Amino acid sequence: LSGEAEGEGEEARRPGPLSLVSLGGGPGYDFAAAAMASSFHSAVSSGGTTSAAAPIHSLVFDYEPGWSDLVASLSASVRSVLPRGDDHRCSFGGTCDVTLPLSHPSNSLLRAAVPSTDLFVCTYCVAENANRLRGSDYVFFDDLFRECSPGSAFLIAETTHRLWPEIAEVALG
Repeated sequence: LSGEAEGEGEEARRPGPLSLVSLGGGPGYDFAAAAMASSFHSAVSSGGTTSAAAPIHSLVFDYEPGWSDLVASLSASVRSVLPRGDDHRCSFGGTCDVTLPLSHPSNSLLRAAVPSTDLFVCTYCVAENANRLRGSDYVFFDDLFRECSPGSAFLIAETTHRLWPEIAEVALG
């Protein structure tokens, strides 16, 4: 999450932004965590190097559009509290439905963001939709894994480990 410049007194290089998409990310906690981690990492650089925080640019997609106001509020809070907070940004990208194909109209805004995304964070929407995901052969995730750019990373945080083998099979499929 950082770039480094060597030598004392040198201004840190500014790394390009890390593009984060949060799936089922509700109020934007994934963005807040990534922005805090980036800021913390830059603050603890050592060994004579200066490290600059990678700006976090995040889009939150959720089944519930009601999260949009909270995403905006959390983004404003993060930006006002963190050092260089104005470098980070987060907005509600729109609604999505992980039980439908990525090509479904309800996922069109997400699909447009997929090619430019560095990190996908999926929290708690796999377990709560397990039956419908299984019934669709995980078509959403199959599409997402196929359409993401090479080098994209996925962080899937769930309430149970029991679904990991199924997600791994789709990812490797």
